[in-house]
This record gives sequence, structure tokens and C-alpha cells, in this order.
Amino acid sequence: MRLNRHMLRIAAGVVAGIGLASFGPPAGAQNEPRVQLEDLDVTVDAVGNAKFVDKVTRSAMEWEQYKQNYGGNPSLLKRDLQHHYSSTELRDISLANDDMNRVSTLSWTGDATTEYIGNGQWEGRLPKGAKATKVTETLWEFTTSYPDEQGITQETFHIHLPKGAQGAEQAQNETGDPVLRYSLPDHTRSPLLWIAMLLGVLGVALVAASFLLGPPAAKGAAAAPH
Repeated sequence: MRLNRHMLRIAAGVVAGIGLASFGPPAGAQNEPRVQLEDLDVTVDAVGNAKFVDKVTRSAMEWEQYKQNYGGNPSLLKRDLQHHYSSTELRDISLANDDMNRVSTLSWTGDATTEYIGNGQWEGRLPKGAKATKVTETLWEFTTSYPDEQGITQETFHIHLPKGAQGAEQAQNETGDPVLRYSLPDHTRSPLLWIAMLLGVLGVALVAASFLLGPPAAKGAAAAPH
């Protein structure tokens, strides 16, 4: 996700004030491009909400920059995340840092991340240029790479569709953006059908009961004048 570009811009300002000498790599490695690995796991539920788990593996220098900016105040990272996804309601935001392996894990839940388009079909937008691969009926993956200030970020997406999703495919929406489209059977009609059937049976039973009880009542009414 593009949030890392924002992180690196902030980090660049902090490092510029301190001086790059204390963090810089050996002279022979300065021309080697840095590759940052990011793994984003997205699990979509039956109503279009999604759980995001974003794991970023950093080099030693980048980990120091990251800790300088967010290690002592994770609320800043939360603020940047909410700003980046300003059109989506976010909740359950949490952050875990693995200093031993220099991995940060940021997780959150986003509401209405996929859209219902009718006839049992749903779709969710993908990054521009994404070419998703079907792993199973409910698991799709793709990898994107983009340059940033200090090298290349390689991001791998794992998208888990809801249980029971069928016919998933990558397509384009009305504006030409790539989307992942899938069908999800509507099970809400089944309980209603059973209720309708039970009401029908109950109605028949009431009619039959009134018919059977009708003659005695009539005889009682006829005997009343005597």
C-alpha cells in the first residue's frame, strides 16, 4: 500500500536533520538498490468488510528510521493510516514490532471494502496494473513493485474471499480500474421460505379446525330458543 511512501518521506526529513553518515551503508554498497518486502493479507467477509494484516520487512537502516518516527509514538502511524484510507471506516487498528527480525505488523478492519453490485455479485478494487492469480476458488494473489525515495518496494497481496464465493475473476469496472469480481449465494431467502411454508401449514390447520368446530357451535345456537 502507498502508505510506505509517506513513511519514507517523513523518515527522510528526520534523517536529513541528523545526517546520513550515522545510518549509511558501506561505501561499496551505496549504489545497490534497496528492496523492501511488504506482505498484505486481506480477508473479506460475507458483508464486504475486510481484515487487513500488513507485514513489512526492513533493512537495518530502515528499521532505525522507522523506530525513530513511529517506535515511540504508534498513534502517528494510526493517524497516517486513517488519512491514507480516509474514504473507509477503519477500526481495530493494532501494531506489533518484531525487533529481532525487523518486521512490523500493522492490522486493521475496513468496512465496506467490497461493493455489492446486484444479482449476488460483489467486487473490490485492485491497484492499477495488478494482475491477480487464482490460487483456489477463494484465494487470489498478486505482486506489485514500485520505486520510492531509496529503492524499490515489492508488495505481495493475498486476498481471501468469503466462504462460498464462486466464479471469481479479475475484470474492469465502469471507469476502467481493475477489480476482483465474485458471486456469493444469497442464503437469506431460505429462512424466509421456511417461514412462509410454516405459516401456510398453520393457516391450513386453522381453517380445518374452524370447519370441524363449526357444526357443534351451530347446533348449540339452534338449541338456544328451547
